[in-house]
Amino acid sequence: MDSNLIKGKIVACTLETLFDDKNEKAITIKEGGGAGMILVDDPLGKDVLFQSALPSVSIGQEEAQELQAYMNTFK
Repeated sequence: MDSNLIKGKIVACTLETLFDDKNEKAITIKEGGGAGMILVDDPLGKDVLFQSALPSVSIGQEEAQELQAYMNTFK
């Protein structure tokens, strides 16, 4: 992950499988200077809490589509 692109920003990322390590993703973002993480966590659902290495929120696929539409307004 390019730290020049994520420094001071909130990074959106996805879980590919049930075995992906959420905290490992958060640590990678934190080490790159990221300010937070939005995790698209469809396999487990958005109501599952997890402890993270930086401020994070978990969203489902429906919310991810809304977020993508919002982010596309800034291109």
